[in-house]
Amino acid sequence: MVAGDSITQGRAGDYTYRYWLWRGLRSVGSTIDLVGPRRTLAYDKTSYLVPGFDQDHAAMAGATTASLLGGVTEEVATHRPDVVVLLIGFNDLRIRTPEAAAANIRTYVERVRAVDPAVDLVIGQVMTGMNLSTGARDRVRETETFNALVAGLVSGLNTPDSRVTVARTAQGWDPRVHTWDGIHPTPTGQTRLAQRVADGLVEIGALSRRPAIDAAVSWPARFVVSGRGTNRRIDLSWDSTTIDGWSNRLRHRLVAPRLGAWVTTSWASGQTRSVTALSAGGTYEVQVQPRRGAMIGAWSVPIRVRATGRVPHRVRGASASWRRASLRVRWREAVVSDTYSLAYRSRTAAGSWSTWRKASRAGHRAKLGVPRRAIMAQVRITARNGYLTGPVRTLRTTRPR
Repeated sequence: MVAGDSITQGRAGDYTYRYWLWRGLRSVGSTIDLVGPRRTLAYDKTSYLVPGFDQDHAAMAGATTASLLGGVTEEVATHRPDVVVLLIGFNDLRIRTPEAAAANIRTYVERVRAVDPAVDLVIGQVMTGMNLSTGARDRVRETETFNALVAGLVSGLNTPDSRVTVARTAQGWDPRVHTWDGIHPTPTGQTRLAQRVADGLVEIGALSRRPAIDAAVSWPARFVVSGRGTNRRIDLSWDSTTIDGWSNRLRHRLVAPRLGAWVTTSWASGQTRSVTALSAGGTYEVQVQPRRGAMIGAWSVPIRVRATGRVPHRVRGASASWRRASLRVRWREAVVSDTYSLAYRSRTAAGSWSTWRKASRAGHRAKLGVPRRAIMAQVRITARNGYLTGPVRTLRTTRPR
């Protein structure tokens, strides 16, 4: 039975160190059966990063040595564990002395044994917390005192019938590597905790072979994202309850009618985001990435969404005025257009038309180059809203004599 606080229970989108312990023990042939009154993550969430393992436990986010005392008798009587693993104490050192917390550990062991005198125990050390922004360590003296008291306590409690040992969870613990907020473990930190607990199980003879669990592991949590295209924008949403992430960012790129570059936003909170100022009619690929403290998850599976928009009206009021080597064209701005495409050609007195030339303008006027000998011109004006095009307006004009 694994007992403790949020470090043991974990959060939505976590593996938890319980998973790594279960997997590691099975890898050396142990028929491990985790027991306890709960299967959930913190705040009653159920979305484990890998759900396929024995999830039973006796941990609770926010727990202290005192709060665990209230339920340990019933838990041991109901679930009949052979071994109890206890990682507790960090929350205690915020509200009580190391001596008082260590005394509660002794009481916990006594209550376990009052139900079953043959239960073995592995008691973990408290790891020092850290402010990851400044590098300042938290309650170093209290933590060292508590761990020393627990070590002395264990040596006096160990008996042939009920073996007790310390899991050296604080040994080599680096909050910058093993935690995402200075306290709670990353997947790498979870494997480290599982390794230290497994080592403790070997020490008390509950495990015959030492598994290799400790490893550098990324956090591959990802959102499942849905999107809806509206007028020149895409609205995205996802279920943030499946991953306890504090913030997210998204990236998007145009994929049709041409391929564009990725554009990545800054980090923000919430479970909805919108991408705006897109080109109407364009199809975009969008992904969202979660972040929890110093831990960054995986990009979501890309989804493709078309940014819709209104088709512009036909251009009206088109007119042209001739200059010696240019043609100046004006028109009224079409509704919902953002640019205008122009195609034009000219004809000389000899009767031959030039090839079509193209131009693009953001406004409602254009100066087009034409030969001095040109006597006639034809201009096609098309209003555009992103990649949506309106009807063509054709203007034919003759140079005044």
